[in-house]
Amino acid sequence: MSPLDGNPPSLTVADNGTGVLAFPASVAQQMFWYLELLQGTVTAFNVPLRFLLTGSLDIPLFERALNAVVTRHESLRTCFFEENGELLQIVSPEIIVRIPVLDISHLPADRVNEEADRLGSIEAHRPFDLSKAPLLRAEILRIEPLQHIFHFTVHHALFDGMSMTIFTAELSEFYQALFENRAPNVEPLAIQYGDYSVWQKEFLGGPKLNNQLEYWKKQLDGMKELALPTDFPRPAVKSWKGDITSILLPKELSEKLQTIAASKGCTLFHVHLAAFMMLLRRYSGDLDVAVGAPVAGRSGGDLESLIGVFINTLILRSNLSGNPTFFEYLSQIREMSLASLENQELPFEHLVHELRPTRDPSRNPLFQINFNHHRSFTTTEYFGGVTLTTIPSRSPGAIFDLHLFFVERDEGWRASLDFSTELFTRESANRMLGHLKTLMEDIAAHPDKHVEDFEILLTPTTQFYLLDEQLQQVDCGLPGELCLASGDEVKPTGTSDGLAIKHPEYGNLLRTGDICRSTPDGSISFISRKGHEAACREIKPEPKRADRSIHTVASPGSTEVRLCAIWEDLLGISNIGRDDNFFTLGGHSLMTLRMFSRIHREFGKTLPLASLLHHPTIASLASQINLTPITPVSVAVSEGPQAVAKILPKSNIITLTEGGKETPLFCIHGGDGGVIFYRELASLMPRSLPLHAIESLDLSHSGDIEMMSIEETASNYLRSILSVQSKGPFRLAGYSFGGVVAHEIACQLVQLGHRVEFLGLFDTHNPASPPRNYSITERFRVFWRQNHQLPLAKRLGLVAMRARDGIQMNRRIRAELKAARVSAPASAYSDMRRIQVREENWRAMQAYLPRPFAGRITLFKTNHVNDKYDFTSDYGWTCVAGSGLHIVPVEGEHLTIFSSENVSHLAMVLTDSLKTT
Repeated sequence: MSPLDGNPPSLTVADNGTGVLAFPASVAQQMFWYLELLQGTVTAFNVPLRFLLTGSLDIPLFERALNAVVTRHESLRTCFFEENGELLQIVSPEIIVRIPVLDISHLPADRVNEEADRLGSIEAHRPFDLSKAPLLRAEILRIEPLQHIFHFTVHHALFDGMSMTIFTAELSEFYQALFENRAPNVEPLAIQYGDYSVWQKEFLGGPKLNNQLEYWKKQLDGMKELALPTDFPRPAVKSWKGDITSILLPKELSEKLQTIAASKGCTLFHVHLAAFMMLLRRYSGDLDVAVGAPVAGRSGGDLESLIGVFINTLILRSNLSGNPTFFEYLSQIREMSLASLENQELPFEHLVHELRPTRDPSRNPLFQINFNHHRSFTTTEYFGGVTLTTIPSRSPGAIFDLHLFFVERDEGWRASLDFSTELFTRESANRMLGHLKTLMEDIAAHPDKHVEDFEILLTPTTQFYLLDEQLQQVDCGLPGELCLASGDEVKPTGTSDGLAIKHPEYGNLLRTGDICRSTPDGSISFISRKGHEAACREIKPEPKRADRSIHTVASPGSTEVRLCAIWEDLLGISNIGRDDNFFTLGGHSLMTLRMFSRIHREFGKTLPLASLLHHPTIASLASQINLTPITPVSVAVSEGPQAVAKILPKSNIITLTEGGKETPLFCIHGGDGGVIFYRELASLMPRSLPLHAIESLDLSHSGDIEMMSIEETASNYLRSILSVQSKGPFRLAGYSFGGVVAHEIACQLVQLGHRVEFLGLFDTHNPASPPRNYSITERFRVFWRQNHQLPLAKRLGLVAMRARDGIQMNRRIRAELKAARVSAPASAYSDMRRIQVREENWRAMQAYLPRPFAGRITLFKTNHVNDKYDFTSDYGWTCVAGSGLHIVPVEGEHLTIFSSENVSHLAMVLTDSLKTT
């Protein structure tokens, strides 16, 4: 049976009089539901669409057209509910979608596109709750009177690639019909998505399923995942962070490849797939290559008009052993693809269930690399004097390690690579696309070559050679055996150290047996030793000595002497002993960041800030520097001479006090990402309290700062918290920006069924209730009242000084922000890095709408009267505090509540507040 045969299947749960309908969830929808249950909110499953609207747009009319599409398709009015172990899709009888309009037309011309991209990224990364409708959002950016950008974001559980075509076509038709005051020219839908899911459930119990299952078991027998070289080690848990890069292929190249394909009864899909698999063989060294590939899954006419998720995934597997010619390999690809399509109705999730691969939270099951190939899902639409054009979307995250997709545009075929930023740098992704283009150009010119003979090299002639098994040179980033050039005549001979060979092209070489890869700066990165493990060298810091002066006990140029020079410069003192404490000498949190930035530049190493908390002396910190390997970096030059470095990710949990059996307190960093300012607070809290701080990863590396929403940041930090404390009750706190993140973490914990017994906000205002800026006159009055006890002459002098300081501070902050926006990513822990992190966090906070938290919120509010902003008395938190807001006054002002003169009072009132939980 198919969903097109006979009458549509009946509903599993009838309309109960409320107009709400319920159907069994499809297999794909079940996958999305359970993945989010297991791994929390996954914004990589968002489908963010962006369109440029040119012309005189009637926004109310456009909103009515959008709602007409939502009314027509039950899938767009769907959310999910689990009952007795079965997942149901719940269809609401009516949903009204509002389209907020954000006007950015007042910005300077050079800022408009930047701001539009930033807002698009924020929108793409905002999560959905699958249990609450609607699972879609819309917004419009006004660029100028006749230009708007339309953001439409929908969860993948409701929407696939073909749905984009349907959506834009119907949106255009409904707008045109409303514009002309006529009925829309659309056929009534014969079935809805719920009918399809009922049919699929029946199909899974039928005999055809077993035949297809047997095919896939045989096809995938013995398959292993590809071992691609990555820039960073695979994390223990996948976080779905990703980015997209692309290249446009010349039309002439595509035409040549199309001619080659047609000569063998193949399509351009087969040629592109063959080229990609050949490239993966070069990268991995494996002859058995497999990738995932989506298929539309719309097997009949009635399904062609539906918005929904019909997409299924096939695993396409080929073998390059025997070094076939390209034409021979292309025929293999064609036959394998056709056979896979004949067995495409078996849901991939059902296959995973039957094969039962070892589940790993850092990987997708069965494959990590995806391939897609299609004509453009959306075309330019014209309606009511408006032109709708698709523009590139912002990546909501990477589902796969790598996802290569070819899309045919008017200007030619575009190859795009969606890549996990946890594994690859943007430079590596761009290089892979460059290799692919070179390979396809060689195929177009010499299609009769054997697959191992094709060229992918982009640029390593070098003083050394990295060669593959066929003794061909590999390009930058690819693994190969390190071979050293020798000017001396050599006779082929095998030794324990290597193999001397005479290469027909490169002359006399010594094969070292070391598998390495080159980096763009010309250095060599060791991967493994061919045939045996590489030897490790034991590292020994010299025995401790009692001498006070480092210069008398340590040799010139040693780590201790170099580190001492950094301390002397930062602290402004000399004669520092190797056992002197950094904080005792006057070090503070901002100076700590600068010191670690200097360490990063001086030694090429990145230490976690926790190193200083546990190793606060020259001797102990120097030992940590010696034991830390050189920070692996991959340098990319994208535009101009500026280099962008990325480093390995590391844990962002810093334990300030181990404590005892008391429930731990987790404190979130402030706006600039650092947490050292919590050190003195932790030392004043009860010894039985374990206190952990969460530091921003963006502060401790030198790569791009990924734009993330508050929800996504909280979800990432929540995983770190759960790795330390797996079950509740939980205690959370945060300073300024960190308080907002702590609030969202608390909401997510409650959503997961945990109890949050304490949520503390250190002088944090609700971003949805922003303060009002005082006018100049109002600022004068507030400042005047603050100093009412002073004589008139002194008050006038203070007013003048305050005005001067305010102007200077405003200029400094504006200069810092301008420099942060135009500069390349700054080095780890540097002042500029701190400013860049603070700026991105501020942007994320402005886009966040705090949701209600069921428990009580404790606000530690400074008793200082601000003379710049008019805050509400509760900072805007009462409305989201389900069990009430408790305000605790603290000494100092916003920037000084953790300073030495005020932190004792804060520790006392925090301790008292924790006792009442």
